Amino acid sequence: MPLPLVFLAGVGIGILAGLLGVGGGALLVPLMVLGFGSSTKTASSNSLAIIFSIGVVGAAAYLSTGYIYLLGSLPPLIVGALVGAWMGVRSRDSIPERALRWGFSTLMVVVAFRILAGVVGLF
Repeated sequence: MPLPLVFLAGVGIGILAGLLGVGGGALLVPLMVLGFGSSTKTASSNSLAIIFSIGVVGAAAYLSTGYIYLLGSLPPLIVGALVGAWMGVRSRDSIPERALRWGFSTLMVVVAFRILAGVVGLF
């Protein structure tokens, strides 16, 4: 994939992550798997590094616009996410690639239906 197209995809993902609070992994993993031909395991590992950067910039932007009330919940959330990421990476190596891809796909469908249900007033 040409680098300018990769850059534009990154800009789009960054905009959606900042605008909607969409987890970058929900967008990055499919892009890397379908667009770059990466394995799901490689894409999930790479997305963690990218998501960290997006998270730092996004958190700074939200805090600068007055979301100070979040400061109290950030430290335990960050520590929990770090512990969870370590556990996920360790367990990911024992999960077959096909099962990981099915699990990720299923999660995306469930999340999409949950959001849609909220939009139409079911939740």
